[in-house]
Amino acid sequence: ALTVGAADGRSAGDRGHGLFAAFPPPAPGAAGDGTHFVYEAETVQLVGTADAAAVESFLRSRGDARWRPLRIADPGGAGGATRALLSVGIGDFRNTSTGPYLELAVALPACPDEEPLVLDCANFIACQDRLPDCAHTYMLRSLASSPGAAARLREGGVDSAAAGDFRFERLEATAQAGRRLAFLVTEPGGEDMLQGAIETSPPLSAHSPGGDDGGRGGCP
Repeated sequence: ALTVGAADGRSAGDRGHGLFAAFPPPAPGAAGDGTHFVYEAETVQLVGTADAAAVESFLRSRGDARWRPLRIADPGGAGGATRALLSVGIGDFRNTSTGPYLELAVALPACPDEEPLVLDCANFIACQDRLPDCAHTYMLRSLASSPGAAARLREGGVDSAAAGDFRFERLEATAQAGRRLAFLVTEPGGEDMLQGAIETSPPLSAHSPGGDDGGRGGCP
């Protein structure tokens, strides 16, 4: 299970303060042990679709004959082609009940049905209130920043592996560019998994009435 708290707390090594005092992790061996608490994180969530046949093929190649990804019609396809809903999350989990780590997670909504379900909606966001009761979040791939982090995720029921390389960097805003989050993740064998960057705020010059203020950020 994953319990998310959107607030700051002390580091996991100092659990006598902050949110860890208010919501302490279960003691080892206690009932419910294995629940993973996240108290502070910064994440990027990418949502969209993937080739449904390719996703099905991947699941069957991994020995899973039960779960089927939820689909939507492919407007650019022919002959009833469909796309599978898919999300990719990458984040810096700075304060958790098992310590800090980085993780990339590829997940999809799926149902344990014999026949594929095609939803009457246009995209991942629009489909959120159309998900059937059978829908579960299926973790397709999880890569963590270290073997220790991957082992802790596996204890919580996620089939995680240690990435070959994992970077999650914050680039502060300048006069020419906004604040950015840059990331790079490779598979354990070194194959590229994901690389990119997103801008999370406008350039500092956008705050200046005169436009480009030479990096002063519009401050008097």
